Amino acid sequence: MKENNSYDNFSSGFAVVYIKEGGLVGIKQKIFYDSITKELTFIDQKNNTYRVSKLTANEEKELANEISADKVLDSDQNYPPKEGCRFF
Repeated sequence: MKENNSYDNFSSGFAVVYIKEGGLVGIKQKIFYDSITKELTFIDQKNNTYRVSKLTANEEKELANEISADKVLDSDQNYPPKEGCRFF
């Protein structure tokens, strides 16, 4: 049986969602990236704002390099607060 590795092809789409919320001022922000449309969508739920920006090929490459270098996809999804922070 042939293994399906479609996730390894550049033609496969992916999305990244970055959520930033909390703090004393009650931040509620989301940033979505869609690799097929090459769009970044910024949503600020606290201030009820919405903005969409297209990425150039160079900007997309820079974003991919930053995500790879920061090992974002390798991070543990469940982690305790850092020592010394308010919620430790």
